[in-house]
Amino acid sequence: MADRKQDILDAALSGFAEKGLAGTTVEEVRRRSGASVGSIYHHFGDKEGIAAALYVAALRDYQDGFLTVLDDGADAERTVKALVGHHLAWVAEDRDRAHFLLSGRPPRAADGIAELNRRTFRATSEWLAGQVRAGHMQRVPFDVFYAVLIGPAQEFCRHWLEGRLRTSMRGAERTLAAAGVARAGRRLDIPDEGGLRWLRRSRRLGAGDCDGAVAEPGCFTTDAHRAAVGELLAAP
Repeated sequence: MADRKQDILDAALSGFAEKGLAGTTVEEVRRRSGASVGSIYHHFGDKEGIAAALYVAALRDYQDGFLTVLDDGADAERTVKALVGHHLAWVAEDRDRAHFLLSGRPPRAADGIAELNRRTFRATSEWLAGQVRAGHMQRVPFDVFYAVLIGPAQEFCRHWLEGRLRTSMRGAERTLAAAGVARAGRRLDIPDEGGLRWLRRSRRLGAGDCDGAVAEPGCFTTDAHRAAVGELLAAP
């Protein structure tokens, strides 16, 4: 039963990668997976249900790896570098799933996304609070911490997936990891009030629909929001 469901999800991902969500029909998924139409509707309801399940499964896999890095017990600098490395490696290892996550959230995935994000938000917040108490990290709003930690790697991955870059993931990792340490670690010099002002501004620019999606690759999607992140990263 589980294998059949996975076959359907794999077939759908293949179709979405080639033709997009709108261009992939249930019949196409049936043909690629070898499943019956009845089986597809039994497990997922319709194409939108398949897309939602696929998105949540991919996000869970990404976040599981993210949380594994947090649980390793390394010091703050090595953890920050490893989190950036995980982000890059996850995208590089499965371009189709990464591209699907970054293409936008299916409406019916909202509940599953919220549940996963609550888990990851709580664990990452607790880790960050512990690092602040120990004096290893400066106190910044959590939303801003994640933006400056993953933001540069996120933008690199977007362009890499579109084939616009010559630099490999491996070639970019050291620089992006160092940027994560510089901006999210001890040298991050953004007072709380300034961070909160930026956060309020970013929400007005369209980030408010992220629902606290602190570890969701598809969270920072609007041009205006990315510009706000870029403005923050450029701040002295």
